[in-house]
Amino acid sequence: MSVLIHSDDVFKETELIANSDGLFHCSPLKDNIGSLPTLFTKEGAFNREANSYFFYQKAIKQAKDLSPCAQALQAFYQFFEDNNLRWDYFPPVKCLKPTYLFRSHLLKQIKSGELAHSTASVRMNQIVSYYKWLIYRAT
Repeated sequence: MSVLIHSDDVFKETELIANSDGLFHCSPLKDNIGSLPTLFTKEGAFNREANSYFFYQKAIKQAKDLSPCAQALQAFYQFFEDNNLRWDYFPPVKCLKPTYLFRSHLLKQIKSGELAHSTASVRMNQIVSYYKWLIYRAT
């Protein structure tokens, strides 16, 4: 299961310092942006793409509340982990693309009463914004 934690005191600029034992320490320099959600995979690996997006939203876009974004990305990645799917694989068939698969999943949750329509709408909008950012970043 993907895990979402919230860290405290994230800084835009830090310095990596090696001590006499050969261990490294990250020392903050400036621009504390506060708490930041951090997403990990079920194996405990740092989700680089999602966490970079959280940092971008907070540090660059100056988002005040990342909760809807964090909840959407956690649900999104959880869906892909549960179904052994890849979020970055885009087959030529439209209905098999990641965003369409997730949309279908959300619609099933609405139909079963697990999720409110408004929550599903927010999640889908967050995922579309996330993919737009990923595409922009890749170019």
